[in-house]
Amino acid sequence: MAQLSQRLRIIALYPEYLFRLMRSRLFGGFGWYSYKPGPLGPLYRRFWGRHFVVTAPSLKTDDVPQAHFPGRQPKWYIANDNVRIALENEDDFRTTFDVYAGGHYDRLNRDARPGSVVWDIGANLGVASIIFAQNPNISHIYAYEPVPHTFTMATRSFAANPKLSPKISVENLGIGKNVREVQIRYTVKAKAAIGLANIPSRLKTLNNIQPEDMEDVTIHLADAAEVLRGIRARNPEAPILLKLDAEGAEYEIIDRLIETGVIKEINAAAIEWHDSPGEEYLTSRLLASGFQSQAMPLEPDGSIGMIEAWR
Repeated sequence: MAQLSQRLRIIALYPEYLFRLMRSRLFGGFGWYSYKPGPLGPLYRRFWGRHFVVTAPSLKTDDVPQAHFPGRQPKWYIANDNVRIALENEDDFRTTFDVYAGGHYDRLNRDARPGSVVWDIGANLGVASIIFAQNPNISHIYAYEPVPHTFTMATRSFAANPKLSPKISVENLGIGKNVREVQIRYTVKAKAAIGLANIPSRLKTLNNIQPEDMEDVTIHLADAAEVLRGIRARNPEAPILLKLDAEGAEYEIIDRLIETGVIKEINAAAIEWHDSPGEEYLTSRLLASGFQSQAMPLEPDGSIGMIEAWR
């Protein structure tokens, strides 16, 4: 009865995840997730055939110099498939859970040909980059994360996986239509929803985000076309896979790649859309550039969703 009560409480607290998981390729399995480590030690839960362990970092295993992370610190790591992801709060856990359970990048990862490289725009905590790095068909990941604090969380996760980190290059830069600085509003309570688009209202409610939680942060953007040309120059024969989760900047990024003609360098992509102009705008642009695509909304109102594109 206690277990049933706990599961019903999770359903009540996280209804949006039921919507996402019902649309997930992994739906139909069994299991639930919990978050906070208890006083008796590490928390362990099994779901959808995956095992997650949440532990507090220790001095023996946390080998990233303290000086690299002044001020706010990760409080936990989540371990799965012999990798570790740094967590700072519950939203970081939900972000990690969403990437794994949602299967948003499964097709891109599964269909990677030997020697492929991944361009990860919007690396966030580094979860997707680490998943790609485990794929023997992927030779390198070029990850870009513009928000300084989120960037440090990603670098901590990469450092915690020394067998995989040599395959990942990460830069504290965003990607856009040109080189410029942009001021955004940031909160550690919703790292994965920070960008040009607004934080979804459900996340504001779920994470109890108040005006005083927000801070102004300046981020630096690089020219999408120039970055892609650089990746091609370093990998002249490699298939290039695009993972794009730029919180509203996806439209200007795709437009820039198309207008400069370098979109031809992309073999396949997984693109998350946010707000307006929406999925139809992106899919029509991709279709005109020689891609096939399919789309799946991730929010009930269609304001956020995922596009898979391939040639």
